[in-house]
Amino acid sequence: MPNKNAIILLSGGLDSVVSTSVSMQEYNIIKALHFDYGQIPEKKERLAFKNICDYYKIESEVICLPWLSNISKSSDLNKSNNSSSKNKKNFWIPNRNGLFANIGACYAEALNCETVIIGANKQEAKDFKDNSKDFILTATKMFLNSTQNNVKLYAPLIDLNKSEIIKIAIETKAPLHLIWSCYYNGTKHCGNCPSCKLLKTALEKNNKTELLKILF
Repeated sequence: MPNKNAIILLSGGLDSVVSTSVSMQEYNIIKALHFDYGQIPEKKERLAFKNICDYYKIESEVICLPWLSNISKSSDLNKSNNSSSKNKKNFWIPNRNGLFANIGACYAEALNCETVIIGANKQEAKDFKDNSKDFILTATKMFLNSTQNNVKLYAPLIDLNKSEIIKIAIETKAPLHLIWSCYYNGTKHCGNCPSCKLLKTALEKNNKTELLKILF
């Protein structure tokens, strides 16, 4: 019988919380991992992470990776100014999801889990190849040789765009009011960064006016 224990990588944003709500129907999520790598919205992300883990009663752990920020100086995610850059490539962090997935696999093997869940999806894959199906398959293939229990990387949203992810969130009653998907800090989501624009458009397409008022 397959081992249904899993580790989830949880930033606190839309994709990771919906991945949680979807996966909890099939998996026993042993622990949620959040990564602090010096990103500007970390304070807001960590609060979202804590609230989401409390909501789902999932054990949580924050992993600090300060060196990743040091080698990511070119990324707008690590700049002090509130840039409204429209070029998504400016928000690239070197091998971020590759690193996160490998750390997740370490925890999965140590905690007798065969699955690491990640919020990769079709829309993000257009600009970031570490969100693609190829990435998921390649990482899983690597884990066959780097873990003794053949950990797999699982992305429940891999075939969905943001509007479809919102629909799934509604169906699974994901706590979208708790998320933080903005690339910057603020009382509310800035509405201007690439992540905010995708989220805002997806909420509008699904007529989620109340959530728009709460988040923006």
